[in-house]
Amino acid sequence: MTDPRSPIFAAIKGARSNKPFTVDDVAKVHSFLDSFNVPRESGLVPSDRIVDFLKGIERLHRIRPDGRVEAYMPTADDVPTIGYGSTGKDIYLGLIWTVAQCEARFARQLDEFAAGVRDALDGAATTQNQFDAMVSLAYNIGLAGFQQSTLLRHHRAGRYEQARAQFAVWNKQAGKVLDGLTKRRAAEAAIYRS
Repeated sequence: MTDPRSPIFAAIKGARSNKPFTVDDVAKVHSFLDSFNVPRESGLVPSDRIVDFLKGIERLHRIRPDGRVEAYMPTADDVPTIGYGSTGKDIYLGLIWTVAQCEARFARQLDEFAAGVRDALDGAATTQNQFDAMVSLAYNIGLAGFQQSTLLRHHRAGRYEQARAQFAVWNKQAGKVLDGLTKRRAAEAAIYRS
């Protein structure tokens, strides 16, 4: 199905000289379109609650005196990261972005992860809170990990308590339990259940 909102977003972006949307921009446009009952491609998009949660967890690190943001290694076993937890082949130590670049990358990645989670759900009954929690997990572990997870299998089968319990499984990096991941998974499980 074609997203009925895509042409509207494209028109707004064109009117802004193709300036990228921030997460806040996207939320404002969606809110405005919601007030006119313009349908969405799918009923599930990340809520403001999960956007705030992710920005709080992934918050900007290594902010330089000039206000720009520098890539860094979150842990010794991690990969170079910049902005709100952005990683990838184009992220390397020494890379410097503006806050606007961090916001734009976060908005794009959040959309990509949300679309990947929607596809993986394959029409399974899902509440907004369940969707938000799974998007947060996928944002952290990657879509491939999420798509192959026991958590997803339980959720698609309607075994919600078993799915909720599976968040706790994803608290390791390089085989080591990390306190930060344990806390994040507990918070995501609580969102999923709420």
